[in-house]
Amino acid sequence: MLANQLASPARAACSGVEPRRSGPREQQVLAVVVAGRLNKQIGADLGISEITVKAHRGKVMRKLKARSLAGLAKMAEHLPPASMPDDR
Repeated sequence: MLANQLASPARAACSGVEPRRSGPREQQVLAVVVAGRLNKQIGADLGISEITVKAHRGKVMRKLKARSLAGLAKMAEHLPPASMPDDR
């Protein structure tokens, strides 16, 4: 079970996450953000504006209830892409 594999801070942060998935673009942005790329670089790589990158990143952070990029990166280590929430 995924919850048993999570470290306690990550488990606590993810406990309120709805079991829906994020959109494919949000998953792409999350993967590149946690790899350490800047918003401007991510936008250039994905062919979207820096503002759009910020919007996707913010949406993922709200869904995962991450308070910082560091917290988001820590949570992302423990969540396979299929476990990401979605607001569809």
